[in-house]
Amino acid sequence: MLFLVSMKGFFFFCAGFLFLQQSHAQPTLTTAYDSLKTQLALKSDTVQIAQYQNFAEDMLRKGRVGDSQTALAEALSIAEKLQNERQISRVYESFGRLEIDQGNFAQALNYFQKALDYLKDSPALNQKILILLRIGQTYFLANDLKQAENYYRQGLKLADQNKRAVLMADTYSELANLEDTRKNSRKALAYNARAIALYQANGEDYTSALFNRAIEYKNAGLYAESERIYRQCLRHAEEQKDEYLKGYVYVNLPNTLL
Repeated sequence: MLFLVSMKGFFFFCAGFLFLQQSHAQPTLTTAYDSLKTQLALKSDTVQIAQYQNFAEDMLRKGRVGDSQTALAEALSIAEKLQNERQISRVYESFGRLEIDQGNFAQALNYFQKALDYLKDSPALNQKILILLRIGQTYFLANDLKQAENYYRQGLKLADQNKRAVLMADTYSELANLEDTRKNSRKALAYNARAIALYQANGEDYTSALFNRAIEYKNAGLYAESERIYRQCLRHAEEQKDEYLKGYVYVNLPNTLL
């Protein structure tokens, strides 16, 4: 998420240079957006919605928030014209993620709630669960751990009832992070263990969960267990012939012995 001189003449030179940069950059943005609209003119409405969302995410990565908002507004307009509640929900979710990137957690929650409301009578269970997780993550970022846990558990219940094992694993990982923030190492370890078991059982990449678990053990002072988990990651990396992962393990492994 977000982790983002003195001489008078020099100051005015810099200010003028920045102004020129911005004045030349804006037509480029307009051209890119207009070009996209032209390309999508003959595409289906569903394709247009997806492409505008992709464009919005690309603009956000480049720090062009206004262009991202414009593209999402266009996507929302098309989705509303179609009266496609699932597509409308997805666009509102994108708006929410944009607001999180700006640190506007209250507005993000408003968009995520709208996204959830549009799925009230929808069979799109995976999408519902993911939005519940988004809401939980937003409360977590806003340091409201009680509400974060509430929405995580709603998502976990829905995932469990409908046998969405990987989404259950994702939720357990979020709960582990939450309990780590509360300094509840035992609960954090238990949730991470459940996440890892579910990832493994469903053939998913569980290295992230393994790393989290190793960190939890280290924070709890269980250095031998932490080392054991890192060596488990190392074996997995060797089996997969993943040199990048091996390097990452070798960097972190000595920390368990400090």
